[in-house]
Amino acid sequence: MTDHMITNTPEDITVELSSEVPTVFNVTSGKLTLKHREQAAEIELHRREISSRKIFLIDEITRINQRLDLVAEEVIGLLVQELVCLAEAIEQVRQRATRHERVNTQLWANIGQTEEESFSQDTMLDKALKETQMKFEAEIATARKELCMMDAQ
Repeated sequence: MTDHMITNTPEDITVELSSEVPTVFNVTSGKLTLKHREQAAEIELHRREISSRKIFLIDEITRINQRLDLVAEEVIGLLVQELVCLAEAIEQVRQRATRHERVNTQLWANIGQTEEESFSQDTMLDKALKETQMKFEAEIATARKELCMMDAQ
């Protein structure tokens, strides 16, 4: 299916476009500059005129195409900017995740070392307590013997 029909007339060359002309401005029109939104609105008006089968001169269609190219370039630029921002955000998230993983690994290692140190310290304190208890019991036994000997005399 052809998008247009060209006819030669004595006055000029005219082109009648089919009514199936798509629009590309709906998706990102909120992000376009005022100038390009105005151009997009004008192009949309021309699209409606085309869809009602009005006949245009080739010059006007060329101007419409040039405006459409400008708007398309801006849309592409906006999409590229968004992709760059997304890529930067993804990289920041990756860096934070890597940092978090390193810190988390170090914390677990520290917890393991602290646990081993605590266990070792508990064992030493338990041993020291038993030795102190044994000394205390020995001293009490000695003191009792001395008291008994004093009483006996």
